[in-house]
Amino acid sequence: MSEPAIGDSVRWELLPGTSGKGTALQSLTMVKPYVSGLDTNLVVTTDKPTYYLRLISRETAYMARIQRRAKQRERVEGYGAY
Repeated sequence: MSEPAIGDSVRWELLPGTSGKGTALQSLTMVKPYVSGLDTNLVVTTDKPTYYLRLISRETAYMARIQRRAKQRERVEGYGAY
């Protein structure tokens, strides 16, 4: 994962982190707004997909985690494709 790019780097804080060990090590990005009522974008590039996120800070609601899990690719019989 490369360095995430955020639109409003003054009022939002990006903190790098990791989870797991060895081959299960995962890169994390923690995102914290300084105040409520903010709206910006975040772009996270990886060696596979690129994620384009819209970030909105609210007084009472929050999302503790966003996670994407890659689907297991299954071979389609007879077509030679995945």
